[in-house]
Amino acid sequence: MFVSEDLQVNAQGHLTIGGQDTVELAKQYGTPLYVMDEDLIRKHCRSFKQSMDKFYQGKGLVCYASKAFSCKAIYRVMQEEGLGVDVVSGGELYTAMQTGFDSSKICFHGNFLNIHICILQQSLYFEYDVFYNPVFGRFAAHFLDQHL
Repeated sequence: MFVSEDLQVNAQGHLTIGGQDTVELAKQYGTPLYVMDEDLIRKHCRSFKQSMDKFYQGKGLVCYASKAFSCKAIYRVMQEEGLGVDVVSGGELYTAMQTGFDSSKICFHGNFLNIHICILQQSLYFEYDVFYNPVFGRFAAHFLDQHL
């Protein structure tokens, strides 16, 4: 009936997420409230990683799309599960780095319109080891050489 295995209806007729009664959560924390099942998130991370390892002999990096939900807790989960993260803004990059995320597993992607020079400067200033779009990267390297 539900779109996810972690959604149920308990004996009181309340929606549960990961076994947690959403009515009780709303009483405790107020609304609106974002509720995620960390166990299910981790299960899906492991499934993606196992597929990459099996079908590509571990020669790939599964990346979480930070645009979907960027917060320190999700970055910690991704790092613990061995995934990389795909970031498209300075805020996402900053948040990931604040958690101690392995910068070699951060993929900075986008185009000139959404990768501003200040974001690249931030990467250089903090000495991030960040992958980004190679076509734009050649332009950016030349631009930064001329303007820093």
